[in-house]
Amino acid sequence: MNLVQPRRSPNRAPRVEPIRFIVLHGTWMADDASALDRLCDPQAQVSCHYYIDRQSQVLELVPPSDVAWHAGKSAWRDAVNLNATSLGIEIGYPGESTGQPYQEGQYEVLIDLLRHLLATHHLTPDAVLGHSDIAPHRKDDPGRFFEWSRLEAAGVA
Repeated sequence: MNLVQPRRSPNRAPRVEPIRFIVLHGTWMADDASALDRLCDPQAQVSCHYYIDRQSQVLELVPPSDVAWHAGKSAWRDAVNLNATSLGIEIGYPGESTGQPYQEGQYEVLIDLLRHLLATHHLTPDAVLGHSDIAPHRKDDPGRFFEWSRLEAAGVA
């Protein structure tokens, strides 16, 4: 997996628990620069492990050995506080109000990244969740324009 490391987010903590999930997010921000500024701003206290920009590059902001602050108040089945047990992937996306789809190249690199992460962390495709799955009354991303069927067809969700 070819990762770009332009900068690291300070918004992280040491990982204590094993990785059980991968959570997908859409940034719903106007551009990559704004999203990266927020994900690396200590005042915002949000981050992610991987960011897929609009040029379909994968940027690592927090190493998987640390906890990124992407899930917030969350729960899935028997798990709560999914920050502690998950990897977060943010996908650069302007938001549902634009009516735009996610980009083809973003799906391609996301599928490659998920294959790598599932194999590395010995996870099955059912470990891949949306932010809306783990915080349904709080979050809507990755949203209605995100094509889960592409990930399912590739065997990574």
